[in-house]
Amino acid sequence: MIMPVVVMILAFGVSLISIQASRIQLIEHAAVASRALARGESEAELLQLFADQNRIANFDVIQEKDFICVRFSIEKKIFWLGNIHLNERQCSRNSGL
Repeated sequence: MIMPVVVMILAFGVSLISIQASRIQLIEHAAVASRALARGESEAELLQLFADQNRIANFDVIQEKDFICVRFSIEKKIFWLGNIHLNERQCSRNSGL
C-alpha cells in the first residue's frame, strides 16, 4: 500500500527537478541569444545554433529602444498532472549604441 505512494512522490519530485533544469537551460539559451543578436549576428544563425541542439523551444526577438530581448518558451510535462508552459526572457544592450 505504501510503495505506490512512494513511487508517485518520487516520480513527481523527479518531474519537478526536470522542469527546473529545463528552466535553467532556457535562461542560458535566452542570454546567449540576446548577446549574440546584440553583437550583430542574424536570427538565421541563431536558428541554426539552436536547431543543432535538437531543442523544441520557440523563441521570439523583441526590440526595445536600446535593448534586444529574446524570449524562449517550451512546454514541459509534469508527470500525470499535465503540461506547464515555461517562458524565459533575457535582454542585452545593443553594442553599437
